Amino acid sequence: MNSNTNTSLKWIAYARKSTEQEDKQTLSIDAQKREIAELVAKRSFELTDLLWENKTAYKTGRTEFNKVLARIENGEANAIVVYHLSRLARNTADGGRIIYLMDEGKLKEICTPTKSYINNADDKFFLQIEFGMNKKSSDDTSAYVKRDIGSKLLKGEYPSYAPIGYLNIDKNGRI
Repeated sequence: MNSNTNTSLKWIAYARKSTEQEDKQTLSIDAQKREIAELVAKRSFELTDLLWENKTAYKTGRTEFNKVLARIENGEANAIVVYHLSRLARNTADGGRIIYLMDEGKLKEICTPTKSYINNADDKFFLQIEFGMNKKSSDDTSAYVKRDIGSKLLKGEYPSYAPIGYLNIDKNGRI
């Protein structure tokens, strides 16, 4: 792990789950918070805050994520601890903003349980690759969902949950 030896790091933590539905990924935020807490204790970070939200990162506009970056821009924090880079960015704009904050010297380090990224050419290159892979994964998932919806329609099935008052029944009559 290549850690910044600068003792003036002001850490902010961020956790995110992709869906706003309460019955989906219910343990995701708690699991991320637990992993972050373990990492913070192991590395003796002093957190300024932990922000989290239930919002996709496929598009820009996440409220809590934007607060994280605003705090970095105004100097309240200069390092991020996160469970995985995919929690930060799955679109090119947000990934670019993070790397730009490093370029400007406002973001000193990003720490995950498996790797730390500091403001050097190699780490910023790897961040770009990771953010690009996150974007590709999201794009692929979107394509798979569209394909599967099309397949259901071709088979005469309703492509989502049945409207209120109806049941989802497969071609064999099973609910």
